[in-house]
Amino acid sequence: MAWALLKHLKDAGLKSPEHMKRNALRHRRKVRYAVVGLGHIAQVAVLPAFAHARANSQVTALVSDDPKKLETLGRRYRVDHLFSYKEYGDCLRSGFLQRIW
Repeated sequence: MAWALLKHLKDAGLKSPEHMKRNALRHRRKVRYAVVGLGHIAQVAVLPAFAHARANSQVTALVSDDPKKLETLGRRYRVDHLFSYKEYGDCLRSGFLQRIW
């Protein structure tokens, strides 16, 4: 039965359900997020882990009151949008992040 359905889809010029699902996942937008606080845990665990999750997510902003950390880590992880804690509200309103709530 499944073979007949797949043959019918192919004959009709349509893609298989599996192909359509893979294609939809490939074109799905990435989740965009900020890392707030660039202390030890962010540097040795959070940012490196997020760097390996680039297929479905992207760090788009960093927030810290340490300008040297912002510059260094922004360059290392290719993050262009850097904010201080006082600018955190601006970061949230900027549209650089994807709201998931």
